[in-house]
Amino acid sequence: MSSLQEASSKPINIINSILMSFNHPDGKRKNLIIEGKTDIKLFKNFINETQVKVRAVTGKDNVLKVMNDFPVDKKYFIHAVADADFDHILDRKDERERNKIYLTDFHDMEIIMVLSDSFDRLFNEYRDYSVENDSMNANELKSKIFEICKELGKIR
Repeated sequence: MSSLQEASSKPINIINSILMSFNHPDGKRKNLIIEGKTDIKLFKNFINETQVKVRAVTGKDNVLKVMNDFPVDKKYFIHAVADADFDHILDRKDERERNKIYLTDFHDMEIIMVLSDSFDRLFNEYRDYSVENDSMNANELKSKIFEICKELGKIR
């Protein structure tokens, strides 16, 4: 990551950028703060960018810093989405609600996608039906994914 990209994703610079944008004629758009650049790819599919500016910071701690340090009288213009990670287990609900940070239902967006009906449709559309005795279905694939995730989780 270049030093310019790194600087632009720092919490104080995000806050200042949003506050300065209010002086621009169309600068009073809502702002959505997300954890990282890869999340932009996902959220841009669901967000109308003429109404909402999606901004990435580096990590959930920085999402919290932006939301915590943003001027209270201007919080109407800013929201955030972050991966739940272990927040549900660690009971950080009040902190997240106070700062208008919406958490994913599960650990992260990837798990939400695997558990969605869209995953099943995608699997059924792209699976190779020409392979003889191919009996794997979407639920079996999900089980295998979760088995692998469980082993990786033990490493963490």
